[in-house]
Amino acid sequence: PPHLQTFLLRTSVLDRICGSLAEAVVDETTMNGAETLEQLERRNLFIVPLDPDRTWYRYHHLFQEVLRHFLDRAEPNQITEYHRRAARWFYQNEWVTEALQHSVIAKDSDWTATLIEQEAQLPNPRIEPPTVLMALEALPSEMVWSRPWLLLADAWALFSSSQFQAAALAVQTIEKLLQQQQTSLANPEKLRGLVTAFKGMQARNQGAIAEATTLMEQALQQLPQDDSWLRSMILLNLGVTYFVADNFIAAQKLLPEVARIGQARGLADPAIAGLY
Repeated sequence: PPHLQTFLLRTSVLDRICGSLAEAVVDETTMNGAETLEQLERRNLFIVPLDPDRTWYRYHHLFQEVLRHFLDRAEPNQITEYHRRAARWFYQNEWVTEALQHSVIAKDSDWTATLIEQEAQLPNPRIEPPTVLMALEALPSEMVWSRPWLLLADAWALFSSSQFQAAALAVQTIEKLLQQQQTSLANPEKLRGLVTAFKGMQARNQGAIAEATTLMEQALQQLPQDDSWLRSMILLNLGVTYFVADNFIAAQKLLPEVARIGQARGLADPAIAGLY
């Protein structure tokens, strides 16, 4: 039937499908996504359930490739729109990584940039460094290098991937933008605190212990006193720096807080390091 064909073609842009996501992407008012997926499964139309409740499904990979080929021939100018719809649905349902992936495929640069900036300002960002780097690579370079929060996300992702020189260059550019005193910049004090923290961790990697200690102590004063992943990382790095400098008393004061934050956030590494 034509309505089933439309469903199959448009949802082929998705690597996993549930009823409400299918409805958002297909955008047919009379279509019930969950019932259609069940119907496809009953007909053995190359669809695989991903959970016992049969909420999520995926197409067999070869079948999905065939569907995408036909979609490219039938609606070539609409494919980006289907990815946009998927991106919005995933974001509204807090699947941020998949939202970002579909936004990149849709070449929706403004929305992609805004999403990364919003995540960068959260206490506990939900996007892993490889995904951040992939998304930033897809944006126009002039956009990335003119927006401090995009550069901050880039710097932390690069640093986490051991690309230290590239990360340092991004931070230097942030500092230049901050010196221009952009009145429209969101959360400038937090941004300065994150830059300071980054420079402290960079100094520790370079063996500049005194400088690293000063910068990370300053960053902890600048940033919110919360239970964020970031604060636990700064505390952990500062505690290790104290140990390296034989300042065991200062380290012992910090690391229990690292363990507490790690346990509260379900982060194993900070918790273990704090107990150590």
